[in-house]
Amino acid sequence: MPQKGTIPIVGCLAGAVRKGDYLNLISMAGFQDVKVMSETSYPVDAMFEKLKDAEGAIVGIKVSAVKK
Repeated sequence: MPQKGTIPIVGCLAGAVRKGDYLNLISMAGFQDVKVMSETSYPVDAMFEKLKDAEGAIVGIKVSAVKK
C-alpha cells in the first residue's frame, strides 16, 4: 500500500514536461518575451530514496510572457 501522499506526487511527476519543451510550447502558442521569473527545486531524494541522481531535475517555474 502506498504511503499517504505518494500517489499525488507520482501523478504530478507523471504529467511533468521538460522545462525547455514547456517554454517552447508557450512560444508556439503565440506568446512572446517568454521569461522564467523564478524556479523552485523540489527535494527528490526526500520523496524517493532511489532518485538521488534526479536531484535538481524536478522544478517548478513561474513564467512571464506576452500575447500580442
